[in-house]
Amino acid sequence: MSVLIVCDHLSGRGGMETTIHTLFNHLKNKNVLCCVALLFSKQVDYDPSWESGIEVIKIKSKLPSLGRKVIFIKELSRLIKARKVTRVICTDPKIILLIKIASVFVNKKIMILSWIHFSTVSQRKKYFKWLKLADKHLVISKENFEMLKRYDEVKKAYLIHNATDEKEEIIPAPIDNCQAFLYLGRVQIEGQKQLRDMLHALSRLELNWVLHIIGDGNDRKACMLLAEKLGIAEKITWHGWQNDSWSYIINQVKTVSALLLSSKMEGMPMVLIEAMSYGIPCISSDCKTGPSDIIVEGKNGYLYQTQDVEDFVRQLNKFSFYGVSLTRDQIKASISDFYFKNYFEKIDKILELD
Repeated sequence: MSVLIVCDHLSGRGGMETTIHTLFNHLKNKNVLCCVALLFSKQVDYDPSWESGIEVIKIKSKLPSLGRKVIFIKELSRLIKARKVTRVICTDPKIILLIKIASVFVNKKIMILSWIHFSTVSQRKKYFKWLKLADKHLVISKENFEMLKRYDEVKKAYLIHNATDEKEEIIPAPIDNCQAFLYLGRVQIEGQKQLRDMLHALSRLELNWVLHIIGDGNDRKACMLLAEKLGIAEKITWHGWQNDSWSYIINQVKTVSALLLSSKMEGMPMVLIEAMSYGIPCISSDCKTGPSDIIVEGKNGYLYQTQDVEDFVRQLNKFSFYGVSLTRDQIKASISDFYFKNYFEKIDKILELD
């Protein structure tokens, strides 16, 4: 068996890259041939360090839409034929269409699977038309699963979530009365990550707190200027991008009260799962999609209404004064469905590896 994973426009620094890397290594351990094809149609800020230990093939074209599609189909056809590919996992509906055409060119029956890592809730009908070309769907959130049921056969869709390894370590809470909050991800003042909301909410807290930001992005300067304007700059430590972020947090940050996420949209935020695997509670926007799959209100974290700064402040205060009902060990156990053992059992069955 040979598996091809096809993606486009990755940055090299996201949760999606982590998930792909993990799946690649699992397939490799099962003696399944695997490679990752990245489609590039424009210049992007790309960090190749995530490619370590996996095989990545880059297909590039700056031609207009039609010419670009022809190039991609041609190169994907060659790849499928040369590697005798039997399973193709597509991370974007447009890629499904390309693979469907490529499979006709090589005259080969291939199992095509969708594996969408962002919310499908607000997508156009054309998007679902492409999705229906897939033989099976690997679905990462309950809301995506429910949306997909409206447009395709339920028997073709499998809710698998995302996953992480079960950690031995616990990252403790601070022993003093200062809340040590953590943000881990792309620094984006608006757009998907919406750090503006986080900074405004924290500025309204009447308690002792600090914020550690692990990550980088083009908006770092804008976020720093906003923090200064709000009078909270001295409470924030900017750690920059770290290749092994959790090891860095364990060794340098050392204690964390809660991880914060202020996104307008997600697919299945790996950062929440990873934080809880270390016993860290999370306070997140209830955005489409993913956080509500992971956070159990008041037990392992809190949800606030997306882009509602006042509600964000309420949940931060609720956490700061009342905490959560689960211990850090129990928080780790609360995400048992998101650990690799259950995850890989589902993947193997869907791919028909056994």
